[in-house]
Amino acid sequence: MTQMDEFEDESTKDSPDQDQPGDAIDRDHAHQLNPAPEADGAGRLGLEGAPLEGDDQEMDQDEQEEDEYEEEGEGEGQEEDEYEYEEEGEGEEEEEDEYEEEGEGEDEEEDEYEEEGEDEGQEEDESDEDETRPPLATLADSNSRDSGFSTKTRFQFPMVALPAMQGEPLGMRRADDDGRELLDAMAGRNSVFGFGCTPILEAMADCLSRYLGDGSFFSDVADRGESPLSKHLDEFFASSTCVSADSMLLLPSPDLALEHAIQIARRFRPDKSFRTIALLGSDHGRTGMCRTASGRPHLHEGLGPMMAGFSHLPVGDLEAVRASIDDQTAAVLLSPIDLGNAALACAPDYLVGVREVCNERGVLLIIDETQIVFGSTGQKFVFSELADVHADIVVASSGLFSGLSAGLVLASHHVTGGSVRDLQRYPLQAAALMATISEMHHHGLPADVSEIARDLAVVVAEQLKGFEFVRDMNVTGMTIGIETDVSAEDVVAAAAASGLRVEAAGDAGIRLQPPLLMREEDRRLLLARLVESMEVIERETSGMAL
Repeated sequence: MTQMDEFEDESTKDSPDQDQPGDAIDRDHAHQLNPAPEADGAGRLGLEGAPLEGDDQEMDQDEQEEDEYEEEGEGEGQEEDEYEYEEEGEGEEEEEDEYEEEGEGEDEEEDEYEEEGEDEGQEEDESDEDETRPPLATLADSNSRDSGFSTKTRFQFPMVALPAMQGEPLGMRRADDDGRELLDAMAGRNSVFGFGCTPILEAMADCLSRYLGDGSFFSDVADRGESPLSKHLDEFFASSTCVSADSMLLLPSPDLALEHAIQIARRFRPDKSFRTIALLGSDHGRTGMCRTASGRPHLHEGLGPMMAGFSHLPVGDLEAVRASIDDQTAAVLLSPIDLGNAALACAPDYLVGVREVCNERGVLLIIDETQIVFGSTGQKFVFSELADVHADIVVASSGLFSGLSAGLVLASHHVTGGSVRDLQRYPLQAAALMATISEMHHHGLPADVSEIARDLAVVVAEQLKGFEFVRDMNVTGMTIGIETDVSAEDVVAAAAASGLRVEAAGDAGIRLQPPLLMREEDRRLLLARLVESMEVIERETSGMAL
């Protein structure tokens, strides 16, 4: 039984009234919450796609030319070479020239593994079980599901007549590029309250009327823990057991915050340890260091040699982590949810095991939650909802800064060599953070979120159960991943045509990351437009073999 089935069964048992109106959001405060009983805000679904297996056979380039392209013209060994990194010297450029001369149309196969998802030859590649691929290339395949659809497939979805957006953004509603009303299912990443939370906007407006500092001047800003924000955060994180927030630093982007976390780890034992172990499929940002830390091939393409000191391991392989750690390893870096794989969460046993290995080997554990909405499971951090583990460094961003680019680093004093506070360097981000934390405290968040998240997942599963191309759901609090047998690009496009913003989560998955608090009318409209999008896809794909 998949978790979608579990949610459907729960819906049948509980018979929730989906149309029961809730309290309307106050423009001065987000809507009030009724006290909710404790519930497990994290759910992992039982459907798992079969991983693609690589082979162990490497073919000589000359043999490939003679046997594969001149005699058979099949080019069966091409995929391996296309996956090879430039530095491995497999002669990719010569192969491309040969394909052009012999007119086999192999360029089209080369493009199949690029980010655009043009994988015309995917079925042939998946059935070929005798070639070895480098780890990151294997990742690009293993994140793809054998859906029977080419990710190049694109349908034409008629745009629904949407009303013009009236007023300012509010809740989950904002204007699209043409001024029409758009329901943004990713609004939680802007703010845990969605758009238009008046106290936060007022705090930011007040800050804008004052001196914002000199962004081009590199200097230390004295903060001995006496600033209002520092005291506020101390109180807010005082009860947290998953991380000791002795040191707190505010950076102007989530990427720079993650870079700072890695720098802390490298300085922990600077004379011997500098390596960071990350996961295949991970996405940690777009700066040079963050791209290197990410385990996705397309984030490395075209940049030449990447930064030294990073390695990538399969998600869930605890023995690989144990074997990879050496005297030069400073940290293990991971995100508890793989947003590029239909928002699939890490297994609790894996998280516990990684923490134990780090303890055994004296290695730091860095948790990256910059792309996960803060408090979205009922706990402040998602990883602490999944497993009872303690992180040495945590990096957060989504939902805390009302759409501003910023990141918050929390670290234990034993990692930073004492209590370090740097929270006043960026006044506007600091104002947004303090106002957000104050409003969360006012509304009892995130403690009341778990039941809200569970109810939402049950209703979404109930609405989607009749669509055969919907494979499963991965639910971790308010983060919902939907696996389908259709290209993610098509699902995103169909949703956009219906006035709904969702994001791709891999080749055949989408994700929703709504605010922690949702107005009842936004909730109803989310369900209606999601179903409408699925109905459009169902009509377009009728008669096609899924």
